[in-house]
Amino acid sequence: QFVVCLLFLLWLGGLRIFNVSGALAASDVYTRQSMKSIKCMYDCKAHGSAAYDIAAKRSRRKPGSGGLPLHLQPTTRVVTLCSGIEAPIQGLENLKVPFEHLVSCEKNKRVKSVLLQNFQPTIYFDDVKNAEGHVPEHDMLWAGYPCQPFSTAGLRQGIADSQGRGKVIFSILKIIQTTRPKVVVLENVKGAISGDQLGVFLEIIFFLQGLGYHVEWNLMDTKFFQ
Repeated sequence: QFVVCLLFLLWLGGLRIFNVSGALAASDVYTRQSMKSIKCMYDCKAHGSAAYDIAAKRSRRKPGSGGLPLHLQPTTRVVTLCSGIEAPIQGLENLKVPFEHLVSCEKNKRVKSVLLQNFQPTIYFDDVKNAEGHVPEHDMLWAGYPCQPFSTAGLRQGIADSQGRGKVIFSILKIIQTTRPKVVVLENVKGAISGDQLGVFLEIIFFLQGLGYHVEWNLMDTKFFQ
């Protein structure tokens, strides 16, 4: 299985976020494994100029070995769309990153049941379209938008998907445009960057660059993230 991770970064305000790399899995089978690849480095100007690699360094740091104490670390306001079983939130919890879980959004009723039994977002939406115009200001947005229209295992209808799944990404982009989070991580499968689907991939990149984001992307083989 392959995961495409788009990394969108923007320097804003007192919390300067300057390097994020990771994977948000495309299916519940390997979500938690892929979260191990998340790396987030940031500089909190309000408390000094030290850089913190949240995923790699803080998780290995022993008590008293340096860095800001937890009560002084900035709290990251997190929104997840197409949330699945909340691999991003689970990863942040495992890494002991201070965060506020503002929003989850998941349409699948069974997945929703699992999500709400394990996590307590402040706001829950059943559909990304319903979230447009109602997502509060936040720092970090994660979205594993539907992979079925782009996957080589399916019909590859892309944005013309008969079930409308291919257009979900455009609702997500509208939310990003409105709320302008400091960091955005989007995920999909390898098929999203091949064939006719490449055009949609490039459209996403150009749109976000137009909003002022510095955009990076990577193709990851999840077998290396056990």
